[in-house]
Formats: sequence, structure tokens, C-alpha cells
Amino acid sequence: MQEAPAIVTVVTSDEIRDRQFVTIQQIADTVPGWYRAGLLHGNLETPLVRGQAQAVQFLHDSLSLFDPNINSASTHRGQPMELIKRVEMITGPGGVLWGSNSLVGILNVITKDADDVDGLEIGGRAGGGLGDRSNGHAYAMYGNPNLLDGKVKLFLHGSVDSYKGAGIELPTLLSNQSAPQPNGPSVYGPLTLSDQPRSLLFNLNGKLSIGKLQFRVAYPLGTKQQYAALSGSPVRETIPGDDVCSVETPPVGCIDPLKTSRQLVADSFDRYGVAEYRTRFADGKAGLTAKAYFVEFARSFSPLQIIAPSASVVGGANFFVQNKTYRTGANIDGDAQVAKTLRLQYGVEAFTEWKPVDTKRALGTGTEATFAGPQPISRLPILCPRKYNPTSGKVELLDGCPLVFSFEASRSVFGAYINPQWRPKKTLILDAGARLQVAPEALGKLSYPVNATLAATAVWNFIPNWYAKVNYAQGFRPPAFNNAASNGVAVQFAAPATLAVENSDATQFEVNARIFKGDRRIRELSFRADAAYTRLTNLIQIQSSQYKNTGSRALTTGELLAKLYVQGGHRLELGYSYLQGTTSDKGKLRNMPEHWFNLSGVWNLADGKLTATSNMRIAGASEDPNRLVEYRNNTYGEMGNAAGVIEVQTTDLVMDRLPPTAEISLGLTWTPIERLAINATVYNALKGHFYQPDAFYDYEPRLEYLPNPYEGFRAYISAMYSY
Repeated sequence: MQEAPAIVTVVTSDEIRDRQFVTIQQIADTVPGWYRAGLLHGNLETPLVRGQAQAVQFLHDSLSLFDPNINSASTHRGQPMELIKRVEMITGPGGVLWGSNSLVGILNVITKDADDVDGLEIGGRAGGGLGDRSNGHAYAMYGNPNLLDGKVKLFLHGSVDSYKGAGIELPTLLSNQSAPQPNGPSVYGPLTLSDQPRSLLFNLNGKLSIGKLQFRVAYPLGTKQQYAALSGSPVRETIPGDDVCSVETPPVGCIDPLKTSRQLVADSFDRYGVAEYRTRFADGKAGLTAKAYFVEFARSFSPLQIIAPSASVVGGANFFVQNKTYRTGANIDGDAQVAKTLRLQYGVEAFTEWKPVDTKRALGTGTEATFAGPQPISRLPILCPRKYNPTSGKVELLDGCPLVFSFEASRSVFGAYINPQWRPKKTLILDAGARLQVAPEALGKLSYPVNATLAATAVWNFIPNWYAKVNYAQGFRPPAFNNAASNGVAVQFAAPATLAVENSDATQFEVNARIFKGDRRIRELSFRADAAYTRLTNLIQIQSSQYKNTGSRALTTGELLAKLYVQGGHRLELGYSYLQGTTSDKGKLRNMPEHWFNLSGVWNLADGKLTATSNMRIAGASEDPNRLVEYRNNTYGEMGNAAGVIEVQTTDLVMDRLPPTAEISLGLTWTPIERLAINATVYNALKGHFYQPDAFYDYEPRLEYLPNPYEGFRAYISAMYSY
């Protein structure tokens, strides 16, 4: 990492175990420059990097899992922590080595294999609290690295998660203007605690290695229930009046007699199969990796709640859509020691990605959406397809109002890169690279011209154990399918005729060191301090109810990550981030804190038997553009109707100040015997009330009308046994 031509952070499985991380989002939250967030009221859980949303290239074992349809990375609790061998994170663009979609950051999850387990390991976790109610996780892993005298290796993993999820208080959204024109008046009811149905997630993973050939499969599935609609209305499985409305002939005044608006399912799963061949030759001076793969990106809303049920919108408003996308391709990566001082990396790739057509009754070709509410369906404020009924002699709405959610989309991509690394002397490394990538117009519904990406780095070992890096890197991201092929007459923002590729470039400087080794009680102090200036151009955002390329951004950042290892098995870690951004269309970015840091520790309380972990996260203030909603005096009527309502106009805008926050987590690990570990962890131990940044920072809020809370207090007990 000290010599790597990028800003790199690695979190190992030992650190994950010692610090008792429960989700991959919590890992990212401790890395300088990264920030845990859930976009659109938690429906899209994705870490922000340098304050930017949807700017991360997510990978499994270096396989790109970038969702080409809606750019929704599956960096949620569906990623089992016990499966992770290490997490490699690059802060900054990485377009040369990683290709498209590595706009500002890379998150590569390296999973365990047979050698890492070598036997059977089982474990489980249970917990609760308003921040994560009634949750449970269980898993089993098996690894055998010695089949057929070591020629064959087998790894298997299976896990199950069941949880109620966070309880979040928000006012109920009773009516508003849906996309693509969401800026009409909104009507709110009482403050309501979410009580969504239970989620159930399964994960199945396997690796089979035969000599130099490895096969990998991952098949997650299940139902992932969310606590709030996209626009922030809390989801509830039960509402007042259910006892009298759940009859064959419900009385007048029931707001959801068919129970159509009781959940929001936002599934996000990446299923893949990979065949990979690795070899080294020329006395180990050259290597080659060839990979073929198939990926299914399952992104379904079944249903997606828009408006809560009320007397004016019986049954609420919600729709069902299956957003499945596929990618298949192959790539070859190689390296060679060309001369004593010259090393060369190179690679080629080709893949095609597409969104299948599933329209059956909608008027058009693409992905079909159907509505279960409101009741009757004629209350929808959009045009629905109709047909002539010869029996009644009338033109009637098609049942469920089938509409094209987004049109047919496909893209074929070809790319190649070369990356020479020259070491003119032992203390100096010069690294440069270039990539060409293109999506030909003749091979897909969507395309982009030849895109050239460059990078260059100098690494200087100026004194023993001290390194300085100067780095310039570029990245790019082509438009997601949903940006370029959305249907603007459905519940969607419209796609323009053309969208340009988004681009990034960053100039970065870093100093890192590993010092004080064995000095008194210090085993080692390692740190990196870096500063960067990042530019983003052609960013795709929503303007005038349409996806458009918008103004440029300039981001000035500074980061510090320091780790102190002390004799006796103790460790301290400090991560600090500074961020200041300006844009040509919105001025200064105030939606993120300018300063935040984590101070964490692992303490060996009883040698080899009892350890403790702690983390304190401090974040500065930020601002959040919202609508002004006064909901404190609203109450519910007998059947769930709002006794009073608050109407909010488009001009009732406010810039909410989100105050500085301090969050503390604590944990203990007891190891009564060598192969058994028992953990107890508390998150948000001070029961603080925190709000997530609005990553899109819309002055006229279109979807996030209110501050989006983080989870409250939650606690877990877990155990792991291996043999």
C-alpha cells in the first residue's frame, strides 16, 4: 500500500472481527473520505465518497458489480461480513485499471476461500433496539483445500438474515404530485413511527478451484423491506382501523381495505457466475488472468409505495416493477517484468449489458410497471392505457394501469489498457497508464464514443519507511440505462435525446510512513496523510423533470488515517476527513460536513480471552434543503384517517441546519476456548438523533422533502465456532 500508485485503504477480516462491523456500510464509514448514507430515505444504501452519491465502483473479487440500470450498488446488509477476507478501497478516480464507473472511488470486496476456512465454521447473531428491531443472522461456511491431494479446493457458504429493521419517525405523506412533475403541493398527516414487515435475506456462495482454474458463484435472494417510501412517508404493516376494515364488506371510511399499501420492497441483489484462470510463467516474471462471467442485477420494487393510504387516496399509491439487468463478458489481465527496472500491466475486456423486455399489456417496449393503488385506479394522476369493452360498450382503463417504466436498453463495450511502471532507482517509482473504451452505436440501443482515460504517479521513498506520492487520475461513467431510457410519461423523470459521459479527474498528494517500530511499548505507528483536488464534469442530475448533464464540480479534500499498535494487543486508529465543494450551478456544496473523524480502539483486557472495541464518530454541521412541514399537532382518527392535515406549498422551502453529531459504539469479545468467540456490541450507545446528508442537494426538493434520520440505538450478541 505504501508504494501503490493510488490512495489505498485495506480493511482485513481480522479488523472486521475485532471491531465487530455488522454491515459493509459501517466499514466504509470509518475510512477517511467516505461517508455512510442511504439515498432517498434509505432505499438506496450506498457510501458517499468525497461527498458524491453513486460514484463508487463496487466489485467482488475484482468482478464489477456496477448496476448499469439504476446505479444502485448492493452495499447493504445483504453482504455477509463473515464472507469477507478483506476490503480494498481506493479513494479517487480509477478509470485506467478499473474502466467505466470508477468515477471517484472503488470498493473491492475480496471473499474468503477454502484456505481461509479449512474446516467448518458456524455462527449467528441476534439483536434489537429501535435502530434495528428483532434481527437475526445465521451462517455456515465450509472449506476444504486438500481434495485430491490438494489439486482441488472447495469453499461453500450459506447465510440467512431476518430482521424488522429500523423504526423511523416521519410525518405521513397523504398526497403529492408524482414524478415526473413532483413539485406540486404536498399534504401531510401525523408523525408516524414506521413498522414495516419483516425482511428475509438468503446468501449462497461457492468456489471450486481445480489447479489454476477457479469457478465462483453467488446467489443472494429474499425480500428487503424498507422503512419509508421514496418521498419519506413511513411504511406500516398495520394501521388504525384494520380490525373493522378487514371484513368482506368494509364500512365507509376505510382507507386501505385491500391492504395494498403496507410495504415497500426494494430488493437489490447481484447474482453471478465466474470462471477464472490464473497462471504465471517465465520463471514467475509474467502472469496472466483470464476471466469469463455472467451477472444478473436484480433490482425490483414490489411494491414501491408513493403515497400512504388516506381518505382522499384510498389504498394509497404504489406500483410494481422488476428492474432486472444482465451483463456477460470476458477480460484478460496480464503483467510482465520486461526489464530489471520496468514492469508492465496490460489488459483487454469486452462485455455486453442489457435490460430484457417484459412489457405485456403496456403500450410500448421495455420494462412494465403496474399499480395496485389507488382504488379505484382512475384516481391515478397519470394517463393509463384503455381498451374497448364490448360487453359494456365502453372504453375502460386496463386493470393495474400497465405503463412502460423505462424503454428497452442495451450496450456493448470494448476496452484496453496499458500501465508501465518504471523504477529508475530503488527509492523511486514512476507509473503511468492509459485506457481506451468504447460502446459502438451499431451494437446496442445505447452507445458512447471512444473515451480515453489517463493516469500518472510518482512514488518516492525519500527516507526509510517514509513515502511520498504525487498522483493524477481520471475516471468516467456512462449514463445508466434508467437515465437514458426512462419514460417521462410514467412515474419517472424523462430521458433526454442524448446524455454525455460523466467525467472526473483528480490531482492527489500523499505522504505515508511506518515508524516507531519497537520503540518502548509501541509496536508500530503507521499513517497516511493526503490532499486532493477533484473535478467532475457532465454530472447527470434532475433538472426540469428531466435527466440532464449539469454543471461542473470542484472538490478540495484532505484525509488522515493513523494506526497505532501498542504492545499487549492494543490498537488505536484515527481517521479524519476534510471536504469543501463548489459547483457551477449550485454554488458552495453545504450538504456534507466540512470535517468529520473517527477515533476507534481495540483493547486486550485479558490476554487472548477478553477484548473490547470502541468507536467515536464526530461530524460537523451541514445544511439540507427541504420543505417546511409543521406536523406536531396532527393526530389520527378512528380508521387511520388524519384528523388534521398540513398542506405544504412549493414555495414553503427551508434550508434545515443539521447540527454536529457525536456517535459512540462499544463492543466486547469473549473467547472462552480457542475456537469459540462471543461478541456483544452496542451502536449509537448515547441514543443520539442524527440525520443523513441529502447527497443530491436539490434547492427545490423533488423526493427528499424532509431530513432523513439515521438509525437509533441497537445492540447485538453474536457467536462464532470453527472446527
